Amino acid sequence: MSGDLNDTICLPMKLDAFVFNGPVCGGGAEADEARAKIAPITQPNYTMLRINDALIQSDILPHVDIHNTYKNEYNSRLTDLDTGTPYRHRQGVYLHWMLPRVYRSGVAATGEGDVDREGEGLPASEDSSAPQFRSIPSRWLVIRRLRESVPDYRTIGVNEYEAWVIESDKQRKLGDPTKPENLPKDIDLQIDVAPFISAPLNKAVNINEQAEVFIGSKTRMSQWTETGEVRSPVTVLNGGNMLFPDYQYHNANVLSVLDNFEYGSGDNATYMQSATADYYVIGWHTLANQDPFDITDGTTTRSQRLETFQMRFNEKSKDGASWSEATKSGQTVCHGTMYNVEWDQEKRPQNIPADKLCEDLQKLSPLSFGTTALDSLLAYVKAQQVHETDEALRNVMIAIVNIQKYLLVDEDTVDGHDKAEDLLYNTNFDNLSGGARYHIAGATDPTKPTEKPDQLIIDYLSSLNQEQRRLDALDRFEERIRWNIFSIWWGYVSRGTSPTETDQQDTKKLLAPLMALADDLVAKRTESQKKKQDVLDKPEISSLIEGKVISVTARPNFHTQQDPTLIVGHIQSAWPYDWLDQLFVRVNTDITTWGSQGKPDVGGDIDLGKLPSGIQDTVSALIKEFIELGKDNDGNPSLNPDAIMPLYHNIEPGQTTRRDDWGHTQPFFPLFLEWEAEYAHVDYAQWSLDSRVFSGQASEKVSFGMASEEPLYDKDEWNPEKTPKAKQNIRLLSGRVLILPQASFSLSAQIKQLIDQTPREELEEALKGMEPETLLADLGKLKFLSSPLAGLHENLLTVSQGTHIKPLVRYSGKTLQIIKDANDIQAGFEDNVVHYMGTETDLTPYAGLVSLSKETEDSPFKPATHGQFKLTKLNIVDKFGQVIHALDPRWDAEPQNIRPCISESLAPQSLPDNTPNIVEKPKPGEKGSHYVQMPPHINQWATVNSEFMAMTEDGKWVPQNEWDKPIWGWVVYNYLDKAVQFFLEDGTFYQEVRVGENGAVKSEQWLPFKMTEKVKAKTRQLDRLIYHAATDDGYLESMLLMIAGAMESAAVAPDAYGQFLNSIIGRPLALINMGWSLELGTNENTNQSKVNEKPPLRHLLPSSAGNTAADDNLYKFPLKMGDEHRAYDGLVGYFKTREPKDQTPDDYLDLSTCYTYFGTENKVPGSQLDLVKIDKTNYPLLDPFYINPITTDAAAMEDQNNEMLSQRTFGAIVDPFRPVHGYTGILPIQPLKIPEWTWQDALARMTAFFHFGPLNITKDVQEFDSHYLLTEETDIKKDSSTIPNGIRLPQMGTADWVWLQPYSVLLQENPEENPEEKEETCFMPLGIAGAETVPKFEEGPYTSVEGYLLLRQPLVRAD
Repeated sequence: MSGDLNDTICLPMKLDAFVFNGPVCGGGAEADEARAKIAPITQPNYTMLRINDALIQSDILPHVDIHNTYKNEYNSRLTDLDTGTPYRHRQGVYLHWMLPRVYRSGVAATGEGDVDREGEGLPASEDSSAPQFRSIPSRWLVIRRLRESVPDYRTIGVNEYEAWVIESDKQRKLGDPTKPENLPKDIDLQIDVAPFISAPLNKAVNINEQAEVFIGSKTRMSQWTETGEVRSPVTVLNGGNMLFPDYQYHNANVLSVLDNFEYGSGDNATYMQSATADYYVIGWHTLANQDPFDITDGTTTRSQRLETFQMRFNEKSKDGASWSEATKSGQTVCHGTMYNVEWDQEKRPQNIPADKLCEDLQKLSPLSFGTTALDSLLAYVKAQQVHETDEALRNVMIAIVNIQKYLLVDEDTVDGHDKAEDLLYNTNFDNLSGGARYHIAGATDPTKPTEKPDQLIIDYLSSLNQEQRRLDALDRFEERIRWNIFSIWWGYVSRGTSPTETDQQDTKKLLAPLMALADDLVAKRTESQKKKQDVLDKPEISSLIEGKVISVTARPNFHTQQDPTLIVGHIQSAWPYDWLDQLFVRVNTDITTWGSQGKPDVGGDIDLGKLPSGIQDTVSALIKEFIELGKDNDGNPSLNPDAIMPLYHNIEPGQTTRRDDWGHTQPFFPLFLEWEAEYAHVDYAQWSLDSRVFSGQASEKVSFGMASEEPLYDKDEWNPEKTPKAKQNIRLLSGRVLILPQASFSLSAQIKQLIDQTPREELEEALKGMEPETLLADLGKLKFLSSPLAGLHENLLTVSQGTHIKPLVRYSGKTLQIIKDANDIQAGFEDNVVHYMGTETDLTPYAGLVSLSKETEDSPFKPATHGQFKLTKLNIVDKFGQVIHALDPRWDAEPQNIRPCISESLAPQSLPDNTPNIVEKPKPGEKGSHYVQMPPHINQWATVNSEFMAMTEDGKWVPQNEWDKPIWGWVVYNYLDKAVQFFLEDGTFYQEVRVGENGAVKSEQWLPFKMTEKVKAKTRQLDRLIYHAATDDGYLESMLLMIAGAMESAAVAPDAYGQFLNSIIGRPLALINMGWSLELGTNENTNQSKVNEKPPLRHLLPSSAGNTAADDNLYKFPLKMGDEHRAYDGLVGYFKTREPKDQTPDDYLDLSTCYTYFGTENKVPGSQLDLVKIDKTNYPLLDPFYINPITTDAAAMEDQNNEMLSQRTFGAIVDPFRPVHGYTGILPIQPLKIPEWTWQDALARMTAFFHFGPLNITKDVQEFDSHYLLTEETDIKKDSSTIPNGIRLPQMGTADWVWLQPYSVLLQENPEENPEEKEETCFMPLGIAGAETVPKFEEGPYTSVEGYLLLRQPLVRAD
């Protein structure tokens, strides 16, 4: 062996070994014993892909059936059910190797550019938009070393070392077994080969042959030679089976192998009774261009590939850097080891974790449901910490509960807790882009206003955004058309009978309007694209875009509720703990035995000369390393401790055996979860949106719940004595979910980040005595799996997830191509129609394939979810077919209920007797709820629009632009005078109304400031508000009550606001108009079942959108604005608008009623302002709407959107520093916040002043000097604006005050020219000279004065 560095790179793999025999297969001595079951072998049924044989199904992977697995004689995995004879050849050690991540990651082009194929190690592709996966190694050398056996292998002619070659890409099919391209006669289709959707290299797939096509083979190395047989390119996904790479049942002799310990041949073949063995697996690529390190351009370095593949060398590697710098191809060698695997035909392994986990799952129900993984986990630890007996684990649970708020927001206040709850709530939703919007880029400083452009630019910008909005809507519309066409195609090919001419004609009629829509869409898109481009080409616009004055931002997303998330406790993810880290790889000189002389001592049957020459030396060194490392278990000294050991030759934290040592333990690798649930659809009228207090919370949370405390199970529709269960509004749902490693890793990463970023003292206080290092060290004790109930919402929409036939197929690196028989010209499925479906074929309609009850009054299709569900099956399946189950799977088992931990978001309300309010009466003595509640939410993309609104002169409501000020006035509570001061939107003082002895007193406009020609404003709506306050002292007092109450619960204002002013005047409150609406991203979904075609009892859209629902059967969703318990919310109160016919630009608000959370308890008798408490009885209702971009042009779309906003437009009094939050319970919380620059400018102009006097002074004020006339232009901060020491008053603390002295004067210069001109009240600012605080009894006469004290400092401090 040469001592030089070569081109190979060694990738470690995790190898697992599963022992299978009769005792392992038995589900338990007793039928009800809570032991893990061994699932019958279920492989992908590719006959369900055949289009013309009435066999098509929405999922070729049937659910695992364990009903009859508790006895061996009933389990087809072990027993021939025809003869009752056990399969001996299926018993033994099953090896499975985990492909490194480089083979599991797909690469696709993004909107930012094409794929760097040399950097990614991928071959050329016709279409980069679809993910492309790298081919897996096509050859695997499996070596077994026998340590001991019964009978002794030395006495029966069995070598200590034996080897087999696995050909992963070898394709064969059913047929004449004498032909080499077909499977031999003695093959076991379930354990010797793997079904696969594939075709020979460079040939097309024939779907009708797929049920008869298999890949994989196993040959003794002594009998194996490399041949040119038919090969199939194999990647983890080109077989269309997401379980393929990891589920041993699906990858036999491709990525797994069975060692059944057979020896002898022919009629003399027999099996060992027991054995202890070591196994070694080595893999390589037979085709150089399939190797990840194949470099063709001569310039890409191997280090680039290493970085792309997330691989690294050990810092001890002396040649890793040199290998990385090369620009020629490398050769990949994968390798994995498992030592000391113990096989005994008559005994179970010493440790079988699956059995204990199955018992825990059934008896302890360590399950929890939440809206997200974190929500579910928090529910789990809160409930389980009380019962946990392991003190260290209990302390971990307590610590997670204590620091939960930090996982979301780092603010240890009640307000911070509420923010954390709201942030958690907003993660309950999936997001869909709302499209793009062009806007004037604001200043980098948020306190600076966006400059209003010229009217021409405004018009262009409006047109640009109108067309862009339509184009985005057309894209969403087209996706729906494509899927609708696929839905018709699926219904046509899955009908179960050969098509008749009538079938074909009916299908054509269904397709015709959709294809017409598709043609129309192309025309509309072209029209809008042209209009948009015309605007973009305008020099005025193109220059602004080039100068980044105009930029593109994202419109708000559309949202839809995620499926609930299930946590299963006590189960640890079997993915390696370092799976997501960079993979530790080695070059040949890093191998611990590199450089040793001679070939490995493994006997003559293992001929390494049959391997590719470029890897022979490396494989030889790896085999010798396998042998040497195995000597650790023979009592021999180990290798140099400084050597670079293989990745998995170490001990995982918290364990006692090495990862490549079997350790007397059967593996349990949970791979996927299958569930079934019974969903009860509770009528929408029985729900209400309200603020509710949940246990452990300091404040209320807005959520949907049952409107009454009457038990649901007593209602006629859920009482089985009144309504038989078959007629109840119940759906049976099911799904399958892959178990991925991210959830547990994510929690660990979050907590580690929290510990790193939180000050030590604060963290220790939050952990209540637990050391942060202890939490990190013990976190691994918290074992759980996290999985969404994927498919729940899809089933309610009568569509299915699953692996199914599609009319178009994409071969690796190719564009979409029509599969054979997918088109049917007579039915209208011509090539262009099939191609038009594109990739919108993932979900299949129920069509006629899903059995549904017709006895219920309601449709199986649910436009919105509002109900409760209970689990009726929960099976967790591992990679070797072990199944742990939450419920007894026997057909004759008694009915059972799973009572999981449920987060507050999904928990049913409690009845007065503290039992859950659910549709099925709990059994006596049952604690907790076996139903999970699904509060109302829309089952399609939707968004809540919120805008600041303004009424145009022609009486139309329009959203305001980024340069507009949304404020039409300001209100300030003057505590000292018990008055309300009104300011214009720019901070100019306008008028004051205060409580006088004989009622409300209104000041003259502008006083004490003199109005000048420079001050102009639209004050009509503000005048109406002032009029109401001034003409009814009860109205004013009601306003003061409301404002005072709001200020008591308000959050702290920004630092710029002068805090000391709160004792003199209240916080400035802004007057705004705000509009809200509920928009759907696409038209309303429809029922996709042909078995039960009933329409739903309620619809989202009225008849104008395509259905004939009466108005009282339409969904209307409540909107709660503001929250009195959220100090960070800015709503003080809101007014409704008048009836549309009564609205004018001068008068559009109904000012007689204000909806608020404040001041409603002590109403002012006789007040003309009715303060109404905001509660569930008066929430505004939002009507969902959708604007069809085909039938509506861009300008009309904007008009319709504005019209929907106008229907729910309100005038509001708000805290300018805080957003107003809109709570719907069906979508994320929607904030609406005033831009900072709008209140910064206004508050910088506003100053505090209040009435003072009368009081006596010893020296008269000086005569009026017109040079010091107080006007809005007066800069009171300048000394030149005031008369120094103009009045002697006691010092007013540290603040800088001036005295505003009123005078009655004629301001005109020549009064004789207009002798009838009357004197006016004007004010002159006088500087205050400090007066003695002790009276000196100076001689008179004294002067009595009355005026204002004005603070020279504005309400916000300058930076």
